[in-house]
Amino acid sequence: MTGGAVRDHVAFAGDFQRDRGAGVTPGRDLTTSLRVRLTQRGWACGDPRDPAHAWQFDCRRGRWRARINVGYVPEEGRGWIIVSEVAAGLGRLLRRSGHQEGLTLLCSAVHALLSFDPRVRTVRWFTEQEWDDPAAPHGAPTPL
Repeated sequence: MTGGAVRDHVAFAGDFQRDRGAGVTPGRDLTTSLRVRLTQRGWACGDPRDPAHAWQFDCRRGRWRARINVGYVPEEGRGWIIVSEVAAGLGRLLRRSGHQEGLTLLCSAVHALLSFDPRVRTVRWFTEQEWDDPAAPHGAPTPL
């Protein structure tokens, strides 16, 4: 990892609903569980949305806002994925001012939740650059 970037993409194996039949996007149970647990840890989380390829919900803690995307991509050999993104418009401001605090808090909370869920196995974290580069190492066990 270079430049102290937070790994904000996590791939893992897990025993969650995967059936894509009848127009159902996989992962509603995973998304609901993640949203409830983040709320219990002090994050304000919006209702999950299903834009047909992955579940999404927005979350906020103080002035920091993010979007969580939850998907299942067996065709890429990665299984379940969760991507934490800075909400539109805030990314440049947060990077310019050097604040990755919110993303660090969010990814650390997601990691803690995954670590204690008995349905989750083989957790690997990636930066966006690592995720997009097939020659990159196979992730890291933590987001930091």
